[in-house]
Amino acid sequence: MPRSLRAALTDGDQQRAEAELAALQDSADAAANRTSGLTWRLAEHLPLLGDDATAVAQISTAMADLGHQGLAPIVDVAGSLDAGSFAPRDGRLPLAKIKGLADPVTQASEAFTTADERLGVVDTEHLLAAVKTRYDDVAGQIGDASTTLQSAERAVQVLPSMLGADGVRRYLLLFQNNAEIRATGGMPGAMSVIDTNAGQISMGEQITAGDFAELDHPVLPLTKEERALFGPQLGTYAQDVNFTPDFARTAELIAAHWARREAGTPQAAHPLDGVLSMDPVALSYLLEATGPLEIDGVTLTADNAVQELLNGTYLRLSDPADQDAFFRDVAREVFEKAVSGAGDPATLLRALGRGADEHRLLVHSFDSAEQGVLAGTAVSGDFPADPSADPDVAVAFNDATATKMSYYLDYDVDVTARSCTDGAQELTGHLQMVSNAPKDAADLPESVTGPGLYGVPRGAQIVVADLYGPIDGTVTDVRLDGKRAGQTMRQFQGRRVAQVPLYFESGQSIELTWTMTTGADQTGSTDVWVTPGVQPENESSLAPSACR
Repeated sequence: MPRSLRAALTDGDQQRAEAELAALQDSADAAANRTSGLTWRLAEHLPLLGDDATAVAQISTAMADLGHQGLAPIVDVAGSLDAGSFAPRDGRLPLAKIKGLADPVTQASEAFTTADERLGVVDTEHLLAAVKTRYDDVAGQIGDASTTLQSAERAVQVLPSMLGADGVRRYLLLFQNNAEIRATGGMPGAMSVIDTNAGQISMGEQITAGDFAELDHPVLPLTKEERALFGPQLGTYAQDVNFTPDFARTAELIAAHWARREAGTPQAAHPLDGVLSMDPVALSYLLEATGPLEIDGVTLTADNAVQELLNGTYLRLSDPADQDAFFRDVAREVFEKAVSGAGDPATLLRALGRGADEHRLLVHSFDSAEQGVLAGTAVSGDFPADPSADPDVAVAFNDATATKMSYYLDYDVDVTARSCTDGAQELTGHLQMVSNAPKDAADLPESVTGPGLYGVPRGAQIVVADLYGPIDGTVTDVRLDGKRAGQTMRQFQGRRVAQVPLYFESGQSIELTWTMTTGADQTGSTDVWVTPGVQPENESSLAPSACR
């Protein structure tokens, strides 16, 4: 989307947006006409310049089509909507307006997807530098817009039903505590029951993972692979349901814990319809929109929320009951402020989008049709299982010392596709992780350091790194600080997994490297998923294919 048109839509200036669209349509149509005649088609077959002529023609045609089929529906609907149109008011979201977006968003999404696919088949390697730069810029913008619109299309498909358009829905909202790291983010600490009905959103019972009984046997049967990788704790401790990077499995397990706890109570009459999740970093993004909160004498802002919730609370409050009470109050205050419509709607939408992009906001619906629509999006948290798709890998972390020392971890993950042989790619991975704990970490409160059990002294920590290779691929040559790493090789859902324990003392840094190969014919770019940490950034990435 041209920047001038995007700016007009963002500013809510409908007249300027319509004028910008008309100008774009005129110029794009003229360019498409100039590049579609016999003379131009002959130019496409000339030596040296033929590829450039083809590229220019493709861009011209794509922009002309987008002007009428992709951008026009968005501009048309923008005349009656703005960011505030979708903001909650008094705890209710406007279902009618959301439903009204279905047709224009679908039309726009289809047009951008078609344009993205058309531009994607052009080989730009031999284009003149100026043409290649322009082509890559336009193709990149169209690709980004296509991805955004696909997500928007899915959202308007599932939001009405998930918001209770067809009757009451009930969800369990998990607040993942990154100070005690888990594969999908952090230990599920505070939890809240969320009900939706005809767009109305309300928060009910608030509990903690500690309210669930420790079980002698897993709440659901575990597979042999799950037992080998995660131990029985995956199913016996509610705090450990997200040892697995598969959020769909996490949702099943915590829902089973919830059903067991609520058996025989009025709550049991309405089982959970899904599980939601967010972490304090995503919460800090929301505070940029809602403004500060004052809770029990503590002011939470976008700048200090992560430090206060993941570290300050444990330094300030020694009693776990007081900590839980504070977290409950924070969860309710943020929820009530957000659903009341407080703050700037556009900033709120951007905050939600940023949290989703960083895998800090996760959604799983137990309605198979809804989950089918969500599948493959950033919020679904599903673990791909299709060996014929583009390759994907995961780097997940789990705390192994029952501490809140993960708050001090900072890490960077990089995966690169190095070569392509007979349709299989070789990938190299690199993890740099450091503990920024203070030198006197052993003197921190036990609520931070833990009691010093499991042979690990207070102030130190062990984090288990799980390196998930591509489906039908391999993981080899795992090295810790240049030496072969002590590791256990496992299997998980068609993947090889290298499980490596990492020991940290205050200020210690480690470097972990490895090699992976993809399955046969997995020639696309590699999706690299990484456990989201305490830093407000996205460690997940896309490694460009070595086969193209």
